[in-house]
Amino acid sequence: MLKTTQQTDAATAARRSSSRHSETLIYSALFRKKFAKVFGLDTKAHKCIQTCLEAESPQVNIAVADF
Repeated sequence: MLKTTQQTDAATAARRSSSRHSETLIYSALFRKKFAKVFGLDTKAHKCIQTCLEAESPQVNIAVADF
């Protein structure tokens, strides 16, 4: 089946939109990472995540032991 010009144009536009969206996500992630480093938020976030994981750890072990 042959694709029409409209289908081809729509597919091309969708790829461009997807590509731009991906680039935006990459740039925003890099900006957040740089922003976090400048203000020391990366270490605070790491400590927070570590604390949460340690706090959750005993609950996970208990739940596994119950089975």
